[in-house]
Amino acid sequence: MILAFAPWSWYPLTVLALALALHNWLQHGPKDAFKFGATFGFSYMLGSSYWIYYSLHDYGQAPIFLAVFAALLLAAILALFTALLAAVLSWCHRYYPAGWFYLIIFPVLWVLMEWGKITLAVGFPWNLLGQALIDSPWRGILPIFGVLGGSAVVALCVGSVVYFLHLQAAARILFGGVVGLLLVACSMLQLIEWSSATPDKLKTSVIQANIPQKLKFDKPYFDKLMHRYLDLSLAHIEDDLILWPETAIPLYADLVEKQLATMRGQLKEKAVLLTGIFYREQSKRYNSLMNVNDNHFYHKQRLVPFGEYIPMRSLFEIFSKWIIIPMSDLHSANMTPTLSVADYTAGVSICYEVAFGNDIAESFPEANFLVNISNDSWFGNSLAPHQMLQMARVRSAESERYMARATNTGISAIIDYRGQIVVRSELFEMASISYDIGMREGITPYIRWRDIPIIMWISVSLVITVLMRLYISRTEKGLQR
Repeated sequence: MILAFAPWSWYPLTVLALALALHNWLQHGPKDAFKFGATFGFSYMLGSSYWIYYSLHDYGQAPIFLAVFAALLLAAILALFTALLAAVLSWCHRYYPAGWFYLIIFPVLWVLMEWGKITLAVGFPWNLLGQALIDSPWRGILPIFGVLGGSAVVALCVGSVVYFLHLQAAARILFGGVVGLLLVACSMLQLIEWSSATPDKLKTSVIQANIPQKLKFDKPYFDKLMHRYLDLSLAHIEDDLILWPETAIPLYADLVEKQLATMRGQLKEKAVLLTGIFYREQSKRYNSLMNVNDNHFYHKQRLVPFGEYIPMRSLFEIFSKWIIIPMSDLHSANMTPTLSVADYTAGVSICYEVAFGNDIAESFPEANFLVNISNDSWFGNSLAPHQMLQMARVRSAESERYMARATNTGISAIIDYRGQIVVRSELFEMASISYDIGMREGITPYIRWRDIPIIMWISVSLVITVLMRLYISRTEKGLQR
């Protein structure tokens, strides 16, 4: 299942792996299915998020036992979603017709589970099924129904495969033909453009300075850090936009006012410079994105738990004593995620925020293009930088907007409005990448309706399923009488 996502992107494995898992769960009662579902979920999520160990141990200086425990605990908590799903499916399988179960109940419950992962607690939307569609012929689903709609299509394919095996030979031919036609029709959706291009382009350069995380917050290293960013940027002073990554300037904005003024002068105020920086006012501190030219800020709204803040502080205060992460007691803001760039509007996000489609949608309809900055060096040489880039691509496809993405150590990229990479850097290299980003206007169905169609589909399907169960139960009692 993990191989279906970045960096491999073998998307057909989502269907194959999950069909095998579903078949396995249905061979057992709810109690045993819970165990098998937990095993599947734990293995899948640990393989997808093991990089948390690197973040806490290698860069947060946490003891090995605590870093290992945190990675295992997160995988175990997320595995509960899959375990509960497997148990419920095992129970439902006994009471519903095969067609309804495989083509309605399973897809609905799987998407409901993913929606729970996104919305419950702090949210952790990692490697959702729909994310794999960005590299498939069915990526046209994303601007219509978003990543959860993509998950619904994949889950429906999974149910169809298992249901196909239960049919008689003649029925298989008919059913296979119908499913095949539907898949062909869905592949044609990628030909539709829901937004429109304008004649304007923004010459954009993304700077990846490759600053070692262990040196990034060392005060003696600060001057060298700034010189590296400026040296890389001066080659692009004729561009319209220069983008630096998250916390490229690892100090509060009020402490570097002289340096910021010098940067404006060196860049001749022609290029707009956006940079990650910290900001403070009174008792609040923010992880921010700053337009250096006009001193406007966007403050991060969705913070990383245990990295940027400690949830339920009284219960988890011990984490702040064991894990040493600079600037890790930040505040979240409540503001529109946009910044003005020249005569255009950028929809902006910082790091973790790019994983949430609804958050990105808040910048529309104003946004002409997207900007994402991140500091993926926390993840080491793991799957996380590739996963983050893939999620950024999904956001571009959902909104049909180009995205400029800057990271400290990679992977930085320019992504087109279809979610395809135009130009990118490699991990752990010092680089700058440039591209003329096309401005766009108009919004996609997903941006307009967000997850409302999917929630309605789930709600109506569950109501009908419950009513069907009541009808079947009454019919059985009537026959017994």
